[in-house]
Amino acid sequence: MIRRGQSSRTLRVGDLAIGLSGLEGPLGRAIVERYEPFISEEHAEIRIELCDLDESPGETSGYAPVSRVSGDLLAIVCPSWTALFDFERGEGIIAVAPDPVRAVYFVENALRQISQLVLIERGELLLHAAGVVHPFGDRAFAFPGHSGAGKSTISGLLEGAGGHVLSDDLVILDASSERPLLRATPFFGTLPPQRPAPSSIPLEAFHLLEQAPEPALTLIEDASTAVASLLSNVPFTECFDHGHQERLLDTLLRAVRAVPVHALRFRRDLSMLPFLGWRTPTPEGVLS
Repeated sequence: MIRRGQSSRTLRVGDLAIGLSGLEGPLGRAIVERYEPFISEEHAEIRIELCDLDESPGETSGYAPVSRVSGDLLAIVCPSWTALFDFERGEGIIAVAPDPVRAVYFVENALRQISQLVLIERGELLLHAAGVVHPFGDRAFAFPGHSGAGKSTISGLLEGAGGHVLSDDLVILDASSERPLLRATPFFGTLPPQRPAPSSIPLEAFHLLEQAPEPALTLIEDASTAVASLLSNVPFTECFDHGHQERLLDTLLRAVRAVPVHALRFRRDLSMLPFLGWRTPTPEGVLS
């Protein structure tokens, strides 16, 4: 492991401020460029140092790490990168093997997992979902779905209808108050977040995505079924200990008791808008 310099910035993941040090060289520039709307100089709550692994990446994919929570420590290991984070101290290290193309994604994978554990302890969580704010700016919609379900597709469609995209891959669900909130993250799939990113928007509903020839909306009335459906779209739970599992389930249960959960069948056009309570957009891209 080779230490980097002390160049540092703060990355905002919702209301969580992560201080990143060791941002020199091509990797540091790539990180700042990818997360630019979420980068600041503000005070950080937790701190993570980026280091270099003094070896080449192995054949195993950097996206198949082995993660484990033991006490206050999260350890993540794979051939291309490793990470260690101490929750009690709020400090950690991410060490990445030299790879000019994939290194920034190795760092992001670690940041996603660390953020998830920290957020769970605060009554929040990262949800594998697209998040879009209504054009009026007063409410947000979450569209959970696995890879290929259509999160980027529906994000692009609703952006064209005047919506504000929080992310097309991972959003923060905050169920710590009476009305659940949705927050933007710097973690996206193919559609970079719009600027500026709203901080916290009241959540109107969950819409579990399914692409289909004809649009339809079905309410999931049973709370246990709704929680199970959302749970399947919460990433990185395989390393959770009992305490984190309980906090996760409590957060999801509070959310489904406060806002409806639907199964949304949609096709690649705006025919789903009436099911969301949106009107038809004008040619200028805003709602009439």
